[in-house]
Amino acid sequence: MPGREGIDMKTRKGRVMGFLAKFAANGRRLSLALAVLPLVLLASPAGADQLDSLRAAGVIGEANNGLLVLRDSGASSDARALVDKVNGQRRAIYQKRANEQGVPADQVGQLYTPYILKEAPPGTWYQDPSGNWQRK
Repeated sequence: MPGREGIDMKTRKGRVMGFLAKFAANGRRLSLALAVLPLVLLASPAGADQLDSLRAAGVIGEANNGLLVLRDSGASSDARALVDKVNGQRRAIYQKRANEQGVPADQVGQLYTPYILKEAPPGTWYQDPSGNWQRK
């Protein structure tokens, strides 16, 4: 079933595997990189489409810590629930990887922010490393 912008899950999975291959030379980073795969495959296609729509519309943004942020104070309760759900899933993954690697969970989140942004649809608002908001 096609995902965002007509890219099917097999293609998305291939992109993730290519990303992981970049870290093969450094075992520690490779192990941390394995946290990305669950992030990409977390939501059902319908949930991923909803997330992409909300990010493209600017309702939800990607913070520089690897978590979602509501940018629209008038966001629907469904949007708020989605942010809470995805952030809960991301936090659990970050914490698991942090425990395995002996690093802080926020460091894991920061490591994956660029990859999350790469997969985000055009129009997504994101925080740069300085904390300034920009649009993809």
